[in-house]
Amino acid sequence: MSAAASHRFIAATLASELEAASPFSLHAALDVTCQIARALEGYHARGRVVPDLRPAKVIAVSGHGYDLVLADADPSAEDAGAPCFLAPEQLSGEPVSPWSNQYQLGLMLLLMAAGELPDQGLSREQLRIARCDGPPASLVSALGRVPPQVDEVVRTLLAASPSRRYPSATAARQALEVALTAFRAQLVRSTAGSDGAAPVPSARVQRPPSRVTRRAPPVPQPPARALSAIEPYVTLLMALSVVATVLLATHLR
Repeated sequence: MSAAASHRFIAATLASELEAASPFSLHAALDVTCQIARALEGYHARGRVVPDLRPAKVIAVSGHGYDLVLADADPSAEDAGAPCFLAPEQLSGEPVSPWSNQYQLGLMLLLMAAGELPDQGLSREQLRIARCDGPPASLVSALGRVPPQVDEVVRTLLAASPSRRYPSATAARQALEVALTAFRAQLVRSTAGSDGAAPVPSARVQRPPSRVTRRAPPVPQPPARALSAIEPYVTLLMALSVVATVLLATHLR
């Protein structure tokens, strides 16, 4: 345990928290992994490695996040823990190294986010074959959909060859923090898009009023009944007019 952590109240180990509530949300898993990476960076800066980095070695310090505890100071004690938390090179018989700690860090992130390791339950030899010769585990295969930056960090931490992992714990911590920041920004954007805010009304095109053509008022027509009443008299007047015209013509001859 670090000197600072020894004077604080230890609430629980990460292993006990995983037993109580697993899996964590991806955001919580990334946040915890960043805190572990910072503690791991401090150990490596002092020239030390964690011989058996696993959830039981990670403690939750009340009010101060997560720290690491070292039960064994001997790097040769890497076999003391469960084989499922050993890096490929450790499974092949090589001693633990700072890059082995990076692999174990990636395993814990995968465990927290997915709830289990993809090769959990395999024997040591089966683990060696799967991790040395098979493709690296990824969050995409476990969760289905993961931000590319987050998946890239996990794949790098879980690379089979130490040379393909990050050059240092500092670089690993920085990559994790960048991924966490990007993921938080994505959460903020998705929350802002679904918070029930009223949509901005779309602009409507105002059309000018149409012109109305005014027509002249219709000429009033006499009622149909009035025409039918005087029709006989009109006929009589026309007949008398014809007779008068004939008589006048005869008289003039």
